[in-house]
Amino acid sequence: MAERRKGGRKTKESIRSSHGATPRRSARLAALSPTPIVSPGPGGQRKRKTPPSVPSRSRSPQEPLLGASPTAINPAVAPPPPSDPLPERSVTVDPRPPPRVTRGRPQMPLPEEEERRTRVAEAQRLKAVAVAPEYAFFTPEDDEEEEMAEEEESGDWPGPFSTAMKIINDRERLLLARGSPSDPPDRLPIERPPPSDQAPAPDRRPPSLRELSLATLCDYASEIKSLRGVPDELRNRLSRRLCDLRKMDEQALRLFFEGSPAEVAIPDCAWATEDQLDRALARAATDRLTALELGLCGRCLHDGTLASPAGGPRFAALTAVSLKGAYRLTDDGLAALAESAPRLRAVDLSQCSRLSSAGLCEFLRLLRSSLSKLCVDDCALQASALLPGLTALEKLDALSVAAVDGVSDRFVRAVVAAHGPRLAELGFSRCRALTEASTREISKDCPSLRSVDFRDVVKLDDRALAHLAGGGAALRRLLLRRNPLSDKAVAAFLEAAGGALTELSVNNIREASNFTAQAVATRCAVNLLSLDLSFCRRMTIEGLGLIAGSCSGLQTLKLFGCPQITPSFVAGQSSGRLHVVGLDGPILRCS
Repeated sequence: MAERRKGGRKTKESIRSSHGATPRRSARLAALSPTPIVSPGPGGQRKRKTPPSVPSRSRSPQEPLLGASPTAINPAVAPPPPSDPLPERSVTVDPRPPPRVTRGRPQMPLPEEEERRTRVAEAQRLKAVAVAPEYAFFTPEDDEEEEMAEEEESGDWPGPFSTAMKIINDRERLLLARGSPSDPPDRLPIERPPPSDQAPAPDRRPPSLRELSLATLCDYASEIKSLRGVPDELRNRLSRRLCDLRKMDEQALRLFFEGSPAEVAIPDCAWATEDQLDRALARAATDRLTALELGLCGRCLHDGTLASPAGGPRFAALTAVSLKGAYRLTDDGLAALAESAPRLRAVDLSQCSRLSSAGLCEFLRLLRSSLSKLCVDDCALQASALLPGLTALEKLDALSVAAVDGVSDRFVRAVVAAHGPRLAELGFSRCRALTEASTREISKDCPSLRSVDFRDVVKLDDRALAHLAGGGAALRRLLLRRNPLSDKAVAAFLEAAGGALTELSVNNIREASNFTAQAVATRCAVNLLSLDLSFCRRMTIEGLGLIAGSCSGLQTLKLFGCPQITPSFVAGQSSGRLHVVGLDGPILRCS
């Protein structure tokens, strides 16, 4: 038999016969390899099998074995010609695309899939509409403000501002033609105005007897026994000077409340305690007090400090109160103040962080017939919640809402519509949502405006100054800081409407340069008392010299952050009437 051992080993035939290929194994091998497969047939005879797609044929003697090149076995034998190509089979293509299978689920036909997607999208939209009011705060006024701004972009700047801008452009062309072409616009030469014979000489008077007396009283404040008979104006000046010098104490506080004064001003009460302030108020004739200022009083003032006893109003004659920095004052204390002082006309509640919008609205409701001035700078309030109380006031003429959340163009429009003809002072410092649309409403409806504060309102552009200049209001106080304004726009505003200014701030207006300096020197020379040019680093020494020499009434010039200032300029302006602040020496000066 083939299975018998020959020399301890099995022959190849015995191995093939003992491990014969099964039909399943042969089919699998045939599917994987196109070469013929040999498997034993019945009776031990070998039978050749080929893949179904390739017709079987017998190998000729001249054909080499599988896997060997014919020329390698017998070079004389040429390779056989290629076999005939397989007959082409007809294939029928279905025009419909087969359904795709995604995770075991066939894809729906196109119409059903689109319908399903439409249903899902509609369900998601309805869900978003139902949930949006809880998370989104969208108001259609935002779109209205944007449309108003777009309408303004298309229009020209009419009035005196446009004329002043044209004059400045012509002047620039003349200076460019006269000077070097390489000179930048902020380095153009300055046209000095001709000297005037009516210009007053520099004020170099010695200090007055009153100033010397106040300085002496501050030096010996602990020796003062009484201030009876001293006018309120001198009392207030002495109090402010003592607070600046940090010499205010309980004994001095008692002096300012004694003698039935009509006005008491203590700008710094940070040192005082509750008991000290209560004892000082107990000594005062509060029924005659008309003005009370307690600055930085958060430590010593609480809700019961200004409350009335059961007998009646404690501050029956009080018309003005300032409680700046009273961080312990709540809505209850504010209501007690309204009951104690029913005739209040001016209230300053800056930096009272515990007040709420609802409590302030109630306070305004109680004083709606008398209150005319309100300051709520840096309070944690919501402008939209304050709007009903503000519009209900009958005599409001001054409002400051610096850094109050939610102050927008819509808020300004509502306030101006309610109180426009009476408004004289507006403060919107750090209200970063305001745009030039607010200035358009202010200039159109506030003819009595005298003071406006737009510091750190970063969305104001040159059009804002064009609106203010065309409104016709004689501004006396204009405060700007870090606004994206051009040098020409500031100069054109000053040329058109800056003649009545007594206080001007262009702090950190990066483009402010010689055009602004020349406009200040020509239009603000008579009335200007205070000028802030801090961080205006394009302002030249020539421009500053022109301002200092032309503005005869200028008393304070602030130049913080101006490295271009030379010691010679400081030496030339250090004596006389002009006080330069921010360069060197103490920055605080007692008034």
